[in-house]
Amino acid sequence: PEENCSRQIDLLLEKKYLLGSGEAIYLPYFYNAEQAVAENLLRLIKTSRDRMGLFVTANWDQAAEWLQQSDKIRLTIEQMSAIQMAVSNKVSILTGGPGTGKSTITGNLIRLLLSFGLSVLLTAPTGRDAQRLSAAPGLEAATIHRLFEYTPTIHGFKRNGTHPFNTDLILVHEASMLDILLMHAL
Repeated sequence: PEENCSRQIDLLLEKKYLLGSGEAIYLPYFYNAEQAVAENLLRLIKTSRDRMGLFVTANWDQAAEWLQQSDKIRLTIEQMSAIQMAVSNKVSILTGGPGTGKSTITGNLIRLLLSFGLSVLLTAPTGRDAQRLSAAPGLEAATIHRLFEYTPTIHGFKRNGTHPFNTDLILVHEASMLDILLMHAL
């Protein structure tokens, strides 16, 4: 019964937040996760512009021609720019409505990286999205929980900052579906 239970929930009040003025109320673990995600994204963005080093002097016209010949799809200028962005930054976000070429960009990005002998891991929040991602580029994708080895006994992932992957790129499909706690774990 409720009369035998004592429960206290701490909340955090933030007086100002980035996108305006006002107040925001958080449960502490959501606030801490949100702050950590923002800090980690800023840290990653600031580190290296071309972390793979192969694309600083790349001939992008030649790369576009190679991609077109090997896939028979002519990439638009915007699609090639998206591929350039992805290989030149530690963090990239690809957005667009249905039919705008996100899958084409993703598949060509992966083919380009693999042609240089680079490694790519594919992941998604759900099994259905992982299956869809696996079908496009020809690599096997896994759910985030499977790829990062979620372990219920430790309530966390075995793959983390102290036990990272040895890979050149981790592609997260449908990242907009991630909640802040899962994004924090990533």
